[in-house]
Amino acid sequence: MKAGWLSVVVLSGLVASCAVSGGTDGRIGGERDGHGCLAAAGYTFSMVQDACIRVFESGVRVQDAGGRDGLASFVVFGRDGERAELFLPDEAGSVVLVRRGPVWVNDRFTLRQDRAEWVLDRTGGSRP
Repeated sequence: MKAGWLSVVVLSGLVASCAVSGGTDGRIGGERDGHGCLAAAGYTFSMVQDACIRVFESGVRVQDAGGRDGLASFVVFGRDGERAELFLPDEAGSVVLVRRGPVWVNDRFTLRQDRAEWVLDRTGGSRP
C-alpha cells in the first residue's frame, strides 16, 4: 500500500516539474501571435474567416500561374463567399480579393475556377 502512495507522489512531482519547465511561456505550442494564433502549431489568422486556421486544412490549393514552382498557394473563402483570402509563398502576408461575378479580384490578382481547379492569375502591379 505504501508503494502505491509513493508512486502517486513521485508521479505528481514529475508532472508538476514538466508543467513548470515546458515551453517559452508555459503553454503547449509556444507563443501566440497578435491574434492569439499558435504559429508553431501551423495556425495563422484569416481575415475573411475571422479565426485562427491552418491554411492547408481550411484552404483549397490554388494553381498559381505566376508563382514559384513547387510551392503551394492556398485560398480561403469568407463565409458569405464575397471575399477570398490568398496565402502565397512569395507574399509576406495574406491577400484579400473581392468577388466580381464568377471571379475574385484585386489590383494584382484574379482567381477563377477552371473545371475542378482554382487558378490564380497575376494581373499586374508590382511584386514584393
